[in-house]
Amino acid sequence: MKKIIFFILAVILISEVAYARPQYSILQAFGTKCQNCHISPNIGLQRNSAGWMSFSDVSLIKPEDIGLSSAYDAIRNSNSVLDETVMFGLDFRYQTARWSKPTTLEVTYPHFEDPNRDTTLKYINPYGTERDYMLMIFSPYVTITPTDWITIEGSYNLAYNLEDTKRYPGQTPYTASVILQPWEDLPSLRVGMIQPMIGTDWDDHTMMTRQVVTPTVTPPSIPCDYYELGAQLDYQAIDWLGLTLGVYDSKNLAEMSSNFVNKNTLSGLAKVTLHPPDFGTGITAFCGATHFVNSQLKTDNGIYFRNNYFTTSSFFLHFGMPGQFAVMSEWMRTEMSNKRITNNYSFEFDYQVMEPIIGYARVETGKTEQFAPIGSVEFKGNKYSVGAKIFVLPYIALIPEYKIYDREHVKSFSSQFACQLHIFY
Repeated sequence: MKKIIFFILAVILISEVAYARPQYSILQAFGTKCQNCHISPNIGLQRNSAGWMSFSDVSLIKPEDIGLSSAYDAIRNSNSVLDETVMFGLDFRYQTARWSKPTTLEVTYPHFEDPNRDTTLKYINPYGTERDYMLMIFSPYVTITPTDWITIEGSYNLAYNLEDTKRYPGQTPYTASVILQPWEDLPSLRVGMIQPMIGTDWDDHTMMTRQVVTPTVTPPSIPCDYYELGAQLDYQAIDWLGLTLGVYDSKNLAEMSSNFVNKNTLSGLAKVTLHPPDFGTGITAFCGATHFVNSQLKTDNGIYFRNNYFTTSSFFLHFGMPGQFAVMSEWMRTEMSNKRITNNYSFEFDYQVMEPIIGYARVETGKTEQFAPIGSVEFKGNKYSVGAKIFVLPYIALIPEYKIYDREHVKSFSSQFACQLHIFY
């Protein structure tokens, strides 16, 4: 047993958390911004020194109780070299869950274009699933800070090469960017392969706010690990305000939308977040809104969108009491012009049973409206989840979860238990 633990710790020696749960901002950090704990503005990825220290002593089992005190003392010493000029790390997530498998079941519904005939599709049966295991993330990180105002960061998810059949179109295995901020009171400029910060930065790739309810499977509208070449300005100088403006390529967006989006166009993003003080109530909160748009513009009679525009809008409100509970809510709407509109909602309650155990319950609802020349059709679904994040040892967590998925156009509901091992540093 000790050999296994020491092997895990050896991995941790080069590890860094990649995808933080936004709940921690309420439960542990009094609603602070992502940038206070992470290198990159508005997103998780590699943590800075403050973020690295935040969970270094949180665990159900104390290392000294099982003879690992000296090993953890070495790990807790530092996550950088060359006087913090170079920070390194790795994030590791391994999950067991049930994945759908193709069956001979078929579903028939009216054809979108010809009312005189039906459409029959082979159905990926949500009840015909099998348990499988998946390496979700195995990402080494490096951050180089040659001067106070230049930061170079990059990562690569090796799991993409090992689990290449379980990826969504448009996902990218790597990120790399340069962050420039010569003056602290002015915005920073980030350029490179970056993620447009649409909505809340969840660490759960099954969040319904980012999914599309369809007659068969439930694909993502915006998958996790969606990155594009781009540039964005981030303004974080005011404690209670955050602003982001970005422009991005659309190569991967075109891939995930089955070429509905023209890969030669540009996308734009605007995001605002508010972090108000608690005014003596003890309630910590932050909220925000984002709007992401891709389209070709025409200017022959004013400025307006051409056909085939793609938009995603979101509003989120999160509040709670540090060390006690957090309420996380979000609405997200996506539109592919003349083709599809989704309206999805998520509401989650987190309760900190004790410092190393955070339980949660989440209710989500989704509606997809698909358009055709003869009219439109709607598909609705609800998802219910209960789970917990349990910090077994410092930098080692288990995330057990049970989900129920109920769709109106399917007679029964599907459910499953999943569990994830998360190693971070």
